[in-house]
Amino acid sequence: MKSEIVVPVHDRVRPIARAVRSVLTDPESGVIVVAHNIDPAELDIPDDPRVKIVPLEGAAGRPGAAFDHGIAAATAEWVGIMGSDDWFEAGALRALRARGESDHADGVLVPLLHQGGRRGFNPRTLRRKHLRAARDGLFYRTAPLGLFRRKILQAPAYAFGGVFPVGSDLQVSTRLWTSGLSISHDPDAPAYVVGMDAKERTTLNPRPLHEYGRAWLEIWDQPWVAALDGRTRHALAVKILRVHVLGVVVRRPDPSDWHDTDFAWLSALVRRILCEDPSALAPFRRVSARTLQALAEGDAGEALASSAAERQGGVTGKLLTHGIGSLLERDAPLRWNGVGAVHALRSKVGGLRRRGVVDSGAGQARPTADEKPTILIFSFSPIVGDARVLKQVNLLRDDYRVVTCGFGDSPAGVAEHIELSAALLPSKLDGRLITLRAYRAAYWRVPAIDRAWRALRGRTFEAVLANDIETVPIALRLRPVRGVHADLHEHYPSMHEYDAAWKRRISPYFSWLCKRYAARAQSTTTVSGGLRRAYEEQFGFSPEVVPNATPYADLAPSPVGDPIRLVHSGAGQRKRRLEIMLDAVRGTQAPITLDLFLTQNDPAYLDGLRERYADEPRITFHDPVPYAELVARLNTYDVGVFVLPPLTLSYKWALPNKFFDYVQARLGILIGPSPEMAGYVNEAGNGDVLSTFESADLRDAIDGLAPAKVEEWKQASDAAAADLAAGEQSRAWVDAIEALFDGPRR
Repeated sequence: MKSEIVVPVHDRVRPIARAVRSVLTDPESGVIVVAHNIDPAELDIPDDPRVKIVPLEGAAGRPGAAFDHGIAAATAEWVGIMGSDDWFEAGALRALRARGESDHADGVLVPLLHQGGRRGFNPRTLRRKHLRAARDGLFYRTAPLGLFRRKILQAPAYAFGGVFPVGSDLQVSTRLWTSGLSISHDPDAPAYVVGMDAKERTTLNPRPLHEYGRAWLEIWDQPWVAALDGRTRHALAVKILRVHVLGVVVRRPDPSDWHDTDFAWLSALVRRILCEDPSALAPFRRVSARTLQALAEGDAGEALASSAAERQGGVTGKLLTHGIGSLLERDAPLRWNGVGAVHALRSKVGGLRRRGVVDSGAGQARPTADEKPTILIFSFSPIVGDARVLKQVNLLRDDYRVVTCGFGDSPAGVAEHIELSAALLPSKLDGRLITLRAYRAAYWRVPAIDRAWRALRGRTFEAVLANDIETVPIALRLRPVRGVHADLHEHYPSMHEYDAAWKRRISPYFSWLCKRYAARAQSTTTVSGGLRRAYEEQFGFSPEVVPNATPYADLAPSPVGDPIRLVHSGAGQRKRRLEIMLDAVRGTQAPITLDLFLTQNDPAYLDGLRERYADEPRITFHDPVPYAELVARLNTYDVGVFVLPPLTLSYKWALPNKFFDYVQARLGILIGPSPEMAGYVNEAGNGDVLSTFESADLRDAIDGLAPAKVEEWKQASDAAAADLAAGEQSRAWVDAIEALFDGPRR
C-alpha cells in the first residue's frame, strides 16, 4: 500500500463504513480504524484485508490520543487522518500522492467540500506548492487533512497528544506549517467531504469555552511559537481572532447563549493575543475590530451589538480596515476577497475544462481515461434495499463516478452517498395547497423535497438518473450538463385510484408532475409495456421498458419437496390482498406448505393476518430476508406464488421483482391473469396462469400440483434464467445514459 488513512471511532453509531469504503475505492490505500474504548466487533466495518483495526482503551474524551495511536501503527509511505463522519471523493487519494511525488513534497493538503455545499478555500492562496504559513494563509487550514510522509507524522514534534478534548489539531497543524516543510495543495483535485448528516459531530458538541477553546490559549505558551518571527506570529494571531474568537460571537448572538464564565474567559483570551501581537486588530474590518476591542474590555453588550451591526454593514465598511496602513495587508478584506474572486474564476474555468465545456488550450492535457464523469442516482428509498435502484448502481459504477442520494446507508462501490432522513417522505403534501391546486407550491413545500434540494443544490453532475416522479423536478432544477433520465416505477396518477378521495384530490397532482416534469426529461424508462402505453396515451412520451429483472444467479433447481413448498415474498400491504393466497392454502387438501417473507409496510395488517391464520400449521410467516440473500433462500422452495388483483393500473400491468426472483431461484410459478407476467410464463412454460384472481381458482390450481409437473416448471425456469436476468433486461438504462453523453451538452 502506498497510503494509509487513520480513522478514530469513539461512538459505535458513527457512519464508519462510509468513511472506510471511500478510502478503499483507491486500490493503493488502506485504513487504520482506531476503536477508541469500543469493542471492534460492534463497528460496521467492511471486510477487507486493507483494513487494520487497532483498539485503544483509556484517554476517554481525548481524540488526539486516538490519532497518535493509529499513526504509530502506520507502515505506508503516505499517511493521513480523517473523521468517521467524513469521506474522500473518488480519486482524491491518488491525486494527493501524484501531487506529492511530482512536487517532492512533505505533505499535500486535500481540498475540502462540505456535504451539500460548495468547496471551501483553505488555504487561501493561489500557489500550489512550497506553501508558507503567513504568505499563503496556511493557518486557516486548522485540521491537517491530506497526506503526509509517514516519517513526519510519526515524529514526536507532531503528536496530537491526549490533552485537549477539542482542538488538538491546532497545535499539530501550526507546528507543521511553521517547520519549513514543503507543503503542496491542488484546490481543483477531488475533495475530502466533511459529512454533516451524522446526528452530532464530536467537535460541535456544546462545551464550556474554557474547555472548548483551551488549545487557542495554550498554544501561546509553546516555546516554538515564541520563537516564530513576527510576521508568522501576526498571521497566527489574526487567524485565531478571525476564525475562533469571532466565530464564537457569531454563533452566540443572544446574551442567553453564554454560560456564566464564558465571556470572561474569551475576554481574557483576546487580551492575551493582543499582548502577544499588539497589531493583531489592524487588518480587520473596522466593525470586527470594534467587536474584538469590546471583548478585550469585557463589554459583552457592545461586543454583541457590534457583531450584529457587522452583518448589516455596506461595501465600504466591509473593505476598510481598523489600521489604515493595513489596507493592503494579506489578511485584510481587500486582498482576502481579491484572492477569493480569482480562485473562484479559476475553479469555474477548471471545472468547465474537466467537463469538456471549454477548450483546454494548446499544449494542455485533455481529461484522462480514468477521469470518470459524475452521475447522480437519486431515489427517495433506502437504496441498499431497493432492488431496482441497486441494479442501476451496479450497472453504472464501473464506467461512471456514481453519487447516490437516498435513505439509509451508502451502497457499495459508489464514490459518495448523500443520506436523506427516512423520517421525511415525499408524500406528505399540504392538503390546503392541493385543494387550491397550487401544485408547484405543494411540491416544493414538502419537507422531504425541501431537505433533498438543500442537500443537492450547488452540486454539479454530468447526468442524473431520477427514480420515481418525486425526484424528477429536483433533478431538472440541478441542470446537469448532459441531462436527466427519469425511471418511472409506477403509473403515478393511478396508484391509489381505488380510493375515490385520493383519485379526486391527489391523482391530478401526479398528472401535473408527469406532464410538467417527466415529459421534460431527456429520456425515460418504466417497468412494463402496459405502463409505457399509459404514459404515451396520457402524456405523449413513450418510456423504454426496463423490467424489474433480478441479477443472474448461478443456481440449480432444488429437488421437489414432500410436501410441495410454496413461497411468497414481497410487501406486507393491505391493498395486495394477501388473503387470496392464504385462503387458498386453508381450503386445499393438497400436501403443501406456504412460507411468506413479508416487509413490515403495514404492521397492524400483518399482525391481523398472523392471528387470523394462526390455526393453519401449513402457513408460516417470516421476517424479510436481505435482498442479497433472498434468491438463495427462495431456491430452497418449489413454487413461487403471486396473485395481485388489478385494483390500479399499475397493478394491472405489474411485472414485479418477485417474478424475476422466482425465475432466478429456479422455482415454478403460480400467478393470477396479470397480462405482463402471464406473457413470460406462457412463453417460458415455467408455471400456471389462473383464469381469475379469486382464491378458489388458486385453490384448484394448488390441488392439481404434482411433483412431476413442479419439476418440469423448475427446469423451465432454469432454462429461461439467463435470458430473463438483469444484465439482459436492464440494458435500456445503460443505453439511455450513453445516449445522454453522446448528445449535446445542456
